[in-house]
Amino acid sequence: MQAETVLPGELHQTTTRPIPTALMIANRLLVPFGLLAVTVATVMVVVLHLLPGWGGVNPITGMLSDYGVRPDGWVFDTALDVMSIGSALLLIKMAWHGVLRGRLSWILMVGWCVCLVGIASFTKDPNTADQTFRGALHLYSTAAACFCLPVAGLVLGRRHRSHPEWRRFALTSEGLAWEIGRASCRERV
Repeated sequence: MQAETVLPGELHQTTTRPIPTALMIANRLLVPFGLLAVTVATVMVVVLHLLPGWGGVNPITGMLSDYGVRPDGWVFDTALDVMSIGSALLLIKMAWHGVLRGRLSWILMVGWCVCLVGIASFTKDPNTADQTFRGALHLYSTAAACFCLPVAGLVLGRRHRSHPEWRRFALTSEGLAWEIGRASCRERV
């Protein structure tokens, strides 16, 4: 692969500069490792819930953050950190190839990655205790993450809806974003 460098004074004189092999290899590995990290994180949370003696959080009445205050909460925190790393790898790939265009989509995706680390770093307050500073940081990180990902999906879907190669993915992204937003905002009874 060759890249051309054109300086203002040399409009008709171009020189080619090869892209380093390490950069090309990194470019090819971002998506597989990013998707692998997201998949591993998802499996960790599902296994945490399904293993007897672990988890124990009722998926109907409990919240995912309840895993973090249990003795095996390190699994949940690690899963969130792995998910953040995978999301960051996918973010880099999307930015590299121009999928993330504009400041809003970039800020929302970076916000999602940072909020995942915030959720894992600051544990939730127990339901019977007063709110602490750590609990408040966890709560606000959770709220921001629940906002950032669906809105980023909507922004990316809207931006790429008319592009022939991205149309199918854009509509899927928008549909998933609406569903995630609907599920995140649903009031618990």
